[in-house]
Amino acid sequence: STPYMKVDQMIRAGGDLNLSQANFPSSEESATQVTALRKATKNILYTIAGSNAMNGLGPGVKYKYVTAAWKKWLIALDAIVAAGLVVWGVLAAIFAMKKREEARNDIDE
Repeated sequence: STPYMKVDQMIRAGGDLNLSQANFPSSEESATQVTALRKATKNILYTIAGSNAMNGLGPGVKYKYVTAAWKKWLIALDAIVAAGLVVWGVLAAIFAMKKREEARNDIDE
């Protein structure tokens, strides 16, 4: 199907998405070729089954994107770290200003 590579070689090398181009004559199929085709089919179906494309699959169900729980926790952790860095920066600036003021008071005395 493709001029630059044989589909059988592509699938055996891990190019599972090229499975749609696989049209092998039944007389040329070998046991290893069938195994490679089955593995490529399994990989594609496993990927689709674990994706958001399958959320709420059923009659009368409205489809929507659902953010994974780990992403929500990661966003919350990022916000906490960012807030901590801001507080740390403000406190560092306050302590630096106090230190300068104390140094000025020592010089004045």
